[in-house]
Amino acid sequence: MGWTMGCLCWAWASHIPQKAASTNTTTELPFLSDDVTGSALHPDGRTLFVSVKGWKPDRNADTYDQPLQGTFSFDTEEQLQFTYHGEWILPFKGQAYYDGELDAWVGLCREGTGYVCSCDVPSLAANCETEEPSWKVSKDKVFDHRSMRHRGATLVYMGGSRYCLVQCCAEKDDERLAYPRHRVMKMFSFGLKYDKMGELRIAGHLGRASMAYNVARVRVCPTLDPTAFWL
Repeated sequence: MGWTMGCLCWAWASHIPQKAASTNTTTELPFLSDDVTGSALHPDGRTLFVSVKGWKPDRNADTYDQPLQGTFSFDTEEQLQFTYHGEWILPFKGQAYYDGELDAWVGLCREGTGYVCSCDVPSLAANCETEEPSWKVSKDKVFDHRSMRHRGATLVYMGGSRYCLVQCCAEKDDERLAYPRHRVMKMFSFGLKYDKMGELRIAGHLGRASMAYNVARVRVCPTLDPTAFWL
């Protein structure tokens, strides 16, 4: 369900509201889908949190010279409306997942540094702004973002604090190409836990695998982050 809600957020048709609601809630999509930086499904199973950068309350107005950043939630069952939570954004790049054993959201860090991070789940209080939740960056790297072969990565939650990193890499001979046709898919599964000092650590390496493949067409979508989900 989390993967479905994340895809729903990213694939939503672009819509421009005429005016931002003064009560912090609106039934209209208050940003463009291209503005989304990260998303996560609340543990209630029905509320989607979405962070955006570069949005404006009214894109047709000239009063907002500088684009804003912020986080919204959307009730997918009853209220069917967006609630604005404040001018802060989730620390994730793409989709994050609720880990019940850690009691936190977990995802790849938005700065693309090769680490995972955990974040407290914010309040669902309506009609008021919410304080930015605290978050932690793991002490262990899961991929080398500085490698010339690295092109993109996606984190998948497998339950029980078990995760799989799916990484897209260029083959060595194509490492200088921005969108190589010859690629390698690397998969790395691991566990996460908090240590005695409260730091987020990799609990164990559960397995590794890789496969080489060729892109079907030379002209492909520029997105290099793999599309992956757990069944």
